[in-house]
Amino acid sequence: FRRDWDLEPLAGEYLVDDFILPTTEAEAKERLKSTSSEIRKMARQAALLRDEELKTRIDQAEALQDKTGAKKYRHMRAAEEQRQLTAQLRAMNPNSDQGINKLQIPADGDFNNCKTCTDWINVDTPDAIATALRQRNQVHFGQAHGTFPTVPPFSEKIDWGASTHTAEVILEGEENPFDPNAIDDIAQLLIAQCKKTTTLDTINPELTVDEWVGKVKVWRETTTTSPSGMHLGHYKALIFPISEETEQKFMQRRGLTLAEEEPTLNAKRQAILQAHLDFINYVVKNKYSLERWRTITNVMLLKEPGNFKIHRLRVIHLYEADYTILLAVKWRQLVHHVIDNNLMNPSQYGSMPGREALTPAFLEELQWEISRSSRRSLLRNDFDATSCYDRIIPSLANLIAR
Repeated sequence: FRRDWDLEPLAGEYLVDDFILPTTEAEAKERLKSTSSEIRKMARQAALLRDEELKTRIDQAEALQDKTGAKKYRHMRAAEEQRQLTAQLRAMNPNSDQGINKLQIPADGDFNNCKTCTDWINVDTPDAIATALRQRNQVHFGQAHGTFPTVPPFSEKIDWGASTHTAEVILEGEENPFDPNAIDDIAQLLIAQCKKTTTLDTINPELTVDEWVGKVKVWRETTTTSPSGMHLGHYKALIFPISEETEQKFMQRRGLTLAEEEPTLNAKRQAILQAHLDFINYVVKNKYSLERWRTITNVMLLKEPGNFKIHRLRVIHLYEADYTILLAVKWRQLVHHVIDNNLMNPSQYGSMPGREALTPAFLEELQWEISRSSRRSLLRNDFDATSCYDRIIPSLANLIAR
């Protein structure tokens, strides 16, 4: 990174009047130190200043006899006080947001039988913890290895995205592309059930501005995402219009004037947003996967506070925000497509429009209650696959999704 740039001509017109760029590295470090201290001080006083601001707005609304406005600000003040109280109580809990600075792993190094292990050892160095987590995750997410989709001939002819010629043959249902002697009857039956039930690629792959804005607007900005560092706040900043009043104040504070043909801040915001969407649509159209889309961060969380056994950690995968938005928007459209065309099994409740995942549990309670009140026998079998989601095989899942 070059250090001999003269930054003042480049950035000076965008700076406030009383800000002077430091001329040396030592001066820049000193300015950064003092500014960071001021920011920390402001952060400590932020709650008090915010409360005083809301009090002022309530008084102003009452003076103007604006009952609706006063009520709105009272609700905002009560909600923020409740949030601050919740944060304080969470901070008082010693087990809250506890980091992982040690792990307990099986003494024999066998990560396949952690549930029955009785002899544990502690590891507390960063390298040892990272190595143990990688080994455990490879074992955990590889539990389906050995089943027919993970071994030849299926694994050789169906790629990760189920986009090979063999995948197309299976979807069209023309013939069985595998030798009947190479896979068992259950596997052949499953492949036969993968025949398409609707026209392939009926969902428009491109993202529109309305779809993008609708998803970003409802996504909580505090959500952890994007290993590349492109925070969700960057995307949110692009979806909210900039008023003319705000832009005029921005220009006045800097002593700038806007030429007649020069684009406004709002126009620039829309241009950046459209450029990003055009880039994503171009990538999707040409079936290219960005390198940052293929970089996923695994975050390990404690399932129970104070329990550092390696199999009692919850794995969270962090993807790029724009990639997640693309998947969320298109999957929602696909779900609505199958519902509208009566292609979904009626017993499916999770992630279905107009249904809730709690409904099956409620129906089960009704079944038991009917059996009890009618004095009739009821036999029920429940099959709960261990680590069901972690055993999903991407090639087979993508083939079924297609």
